[in-house]
Amino acid sequence: MIHKLFFSLITVFWILGISQGYVLGQDNSTEVEAQFTIQNRLDIDAMMKLAGYENRGDFLTIMEKVTDDYNWDRNVKKGEKFFIPKPIGMVEIEPVDAESEVMEIVEPELDPNDYNPTYGSTFKKVIERGYVICGTKANFPGFSEKKLVDFEDRWVGFDADICRAIAVAVFGDETNIEYEVVDGRTRFGYLIDGTIDVLSAATTYTFSRNVEKKLEFLPTTYYDGQGFIVRKTLGVSSAKQLHGAKICFSSTGTAKNNIKDFFKLHNLDYTPVSVPVDKKPKDLYIEGKCDMYGTDASGLASNRYGFKNPERHVILPEIISKEPLGPVVRYGDQQWSDIVRWTVYVLFLAEELGITSENIQDFKEHKNPTIQRFMGELNGKEDEYLGAKLGLHRLWAADVIEQVGNYEEIYERNVGKNTPLRLKRGLNKLYTKGGLLYSPPLK
Repeated sequence: MIHKLFFSLITVFWILGISQGYVLGQDNSTEVEAQFTIQNRLDIDAMMKLAGYENRGDFLTIMEKVTDDYNWDRNVKKGEKFFIPKPIGMVEIEPVDAESEVMEIVEPELDPNDYNPTYGSTFKKVIERGYVICGTKANFPGFSEKKLVDFEDRWVGFDADICRAIAVAVFGDETNIEYEVVDGRTRFGYLIDGTIDVLSAATTYTFSRNVEKKLEFLPTTYYDGQGFIVRKTLGVSSAKQLHGAKICFSSTGTAKNNIKDFFKLHNLDYTPVSVPVDKKPKDLYIEGKCDMYGTDASGLASNRYGFKNPERHVILPEIISKEPLGPVVRYGDQQWSDIVRWTVYVLFLAEELGITSENIQDFKEHKNPTIQRFMGELNGKEDEYLGAKLGLHRLWAADVIEQVGNYEEIYERNVGKNTPLRLKRGLNKLYTKGGLLYSPPLK
């Protein structure tokens, strides 16, 4: 972000000034004395106000640099004074050119003219290329990771399987796919500029992402919520016991605001620890730089499984947000969004109808018209099978189930009770079993 870039440059110049035996003048720095509450606790908010800072993460970062002490807040003494560079907005900055402004964005808003899909254009591009490009996360056990399977490297996991299902729907073959690794900074940019055709990377459906970024969120494949993880040695059983805790959070994603809202709601103080762009919250947590961090509960289970000693960490019971996760495409190509949408729905519907990868051949020429449509045997009007309406082959739905499995098979294979993650289905059950999974009629 450009303001952080300027902030870093100012800090560097300020430190260089110290090394040359002088400090920047009063126009560029502020003298701040350590402030304490009547309970004799360091009052960071008061110090921020004196220094003119509004962003707590920026203030904590500059104090670490000024004191050269990561634990400065624990070691500071009454009466200590610090010369702190003024935040951007209080210091005159030379104008920058338009190209530099691009650096301000964490999740880049690329030029919308780079890729403006229209009806059928994405589908045409995919067909001409010969494979689907799916954006997903790397090293996310249970959801997406590259592993050695049958003597070859293969992408496996819940999100990876959703991508495979799309490839089967389009080409009739699960191997007609390539995976592009994305993270919190690149996932939307890659979708916006056309680098990927679909995003399947534990991405939360929110108003701003849908409306402002012009992204289309398709059926939710995993209903989740944000939780917290701590070390057992901390001795807490609830997030409400974490008054004064140091919490790591990323500048991307929804976790930051969820944490802020939770601690404000319960009148709890906490020390935020901002995570550098080249690291993840779990990295700093493992290094001992924070007491806890929060993300989707499914992500916490995946992260803990990858820890050296997973039994030493506990996921707290609080779920503090709604995190509906599912595939995402870009606005504009209704044919493509319909293909992805109904590919997800047939996973739900197959489970509802009892159709699995093992028994699907038993459902040929079934007496149930719904199953006949599912199997590509019936439509009833202009086209002899439903797939034709999407530009797909006759057996697209049946092939998806035969090659990838229905929703239950995908869930249990990757994250279910017999996997290291042992995630209960909870809300991710069919509506007929008390969950939220529900497919519109296939007719």
